Amino acid sequence: MHKVTARDFGLRCQSNFATPKPYAEDAVRGFVSTAIREFASYGVGANSFVNNEGDRLFNYGISLSLFNGNAAFLLGRDGLLRSLAGGQNERDAELIRQLLTRAHRCLPELEKVTHRMTAFCHAEFTEGDELGKLFQELVVVKAGVKAVALSVLGDDANDLLLAPDDRLRLDVAPSELKEGRLFMAWRFSARGAIPEDYWAALAPRFKATAGSLGIEFV
Repeated sequence: MHKVTARDFGLRCQSNFATPKPYAEDAVRGFVSTAIREFASYGVGANSFVNNEGDRLFNYGISLSLFNGNAAFLLGRDGLLRSLAGGQNERDAELIRQLLTRAHRCLPELEKVTHRMTAFCHAEFTEGDELGKLFQELVVVKAGVKAVALSVLGDDANDLLLAPDDRLRLDVAPSELKEGRLFMAWRFSARGAIPEDYWAALAPRFKATAGSLGIEFV
């Protein structure tokens, strides 16, 4: 097994409405009021939001940024986009989960919302230059063409009941930002209000998919 530590991790989430929503003053006011209440402990107030109204029909965006841009939120016609980055330890992972949960509570008709999420990290090997060795073990050369990225689907009981597009999927490739590291991205989806036990089960599922490629988190 190739041992790694998660570094520079984060999560991107697109929470999609059932249908695109046009600009509406009441809806925007409701979102901002709820967000101020949910994120007040992080210093969010009335002046924290930026409103790009566009054509005031479907071309609009309400944005909010925290932690020097490492947490960004954008409400638009299709739903709410969140980008959470810069994680380094378990405390940061818990903060990301809390921010995501608070953001979900700001959405109208949450029971109809579909969340498409990607959790990612630039994994650091614990034993020197293991990146090349990992891909030598995993990559199959066909017709002289070598793959530079690999994917694997989750295979636990819950995943096997889902459609392929909804199953947990892990993509790995050499990191383009951190030399010698492995970029890992888990893609998964959920609907409505996400319960605590769902979040608790994610880490073991992430580790299981990584383990199927010979990668162990330490």
